[in-house]
Amino acid sequence: MPVNFTIPRLYCPWPKPPDHPDLDLLESRGLDWMASRGITPDPVSRQLATDTQSHLLMSLLTPHAPAERVQLIVDWCYLLFSIDDLRTDIGPTSADTALLMTWLYDLRYAQTIPDGPPQSTDPMHLAMANVSERIRTATSPALWRRWVESHHPTYWGALWESALRARSLAPSFNSYLPVRAGRGAAVAALATAELVNELRVPEHEREHPLVKTVVDAAFLVMCLHDDLYSHPKEAWKTERSGRDPALGPRGIPILMREHHIDEAEAATLLAGICDRLVLLLTRLLPPIKTGPFSPDTIALVDLAVSMLPTGLAWGPDCPRYTNPDGRSPGAIEMRWQGIHNTPPTHHGPLPYPSIASWWKA
Repeated sequence: MPVNFTIPRLYCPWPKPPDHPDLDLLESRGLDWMASRGITPDPVSRQLATDTQSHLLMSLLTPHAPAERVQLIVDWCYLLFSIDDLRTDIGPTSADTALLMTWLYDLRYAQTIPDGPPQSTDPMHLAMANVSERIRTATSPALWRRWVESHHPTYWGALWESALRARSLAPSFNSYLPVRAGRGAAVAALATAELVNELRVPEHEREHPLVKTVVDAAFLVMCLHDDLYSHPKEAWKTERSGRDPALGPRGIPILMREHHIDEAEAATLLAGICDRLVLLLTRLLPPIKTGPFSPDTIALVDLAVSMLPTGLAWGPDCPRYTNPDGRSPGAIEMRWQGIHNTPPTHHGPLPYPSIASWWKA
């Protein structure tokens, strides 16, 4: 019998971006690139990659860019998902924080010095060097460097999660929030989409508190949405690895522990948290649109916010969440209650000190 899981109704007042005209080409090229780099040498690893539908997810962030540039973010996304599935979720590096740290160091080396002598023969590292070299060729030195540095929160977040798992430690939801966007690669996704869309954002505007708050809040909402639709997959895999899903450092298990509630109640609570963050975004966006910001800064903010409808358009039909190991299609049945545009009635800040300043921006 499949595992059944219900996604509560979610507030999202923004429309889904248009599809890219070259979707099929982006998918076939991306999967062929993965195979050519030795990352999908068997049917299961190829199925895991195919099921991510990375071509759809990333092209929704870059619907008007030329296919050759969009291919950069599509290939990158396929690679990131495979790293998540095959290095941080399973295998020796998933069970040993020191091994994972060494592996991530070599990944960062390949990314930072893509034309240097390789430190490792792992195909993931060699593929990252290939993507990094292609991106360096396609953009400015400043944006390439920003792209490299944007991955640091992802690597740190993977180590944070590994250390907690190794020591059977359970974080609070407040301490989880500052890590979540990095762990979900939201920072890196925006940096990659920014360079594919060829934006030139003035640094003083990028660092403006209002701009940073909107971008950071959008990152968090996207990743908390992912906590909802990835929860049954993560629980399914955790149980089969011999670990306790209740100890997982992820949104729903944390809320279940903190509030002494069941899974469905935690999902409803998490959806409500997301909705209140979206409401905050709707309040913060107008001052940016009418403020003294350049068109590229406004485009960056729009791009960050578009991550929300993009994820919600991609998630419901994404096989990654219903075929958790590449061998079990239909093992999870997702019941989406839909997206709505009715704002929540509570306008006050959420009770989490780590993000309290967002309501003062």
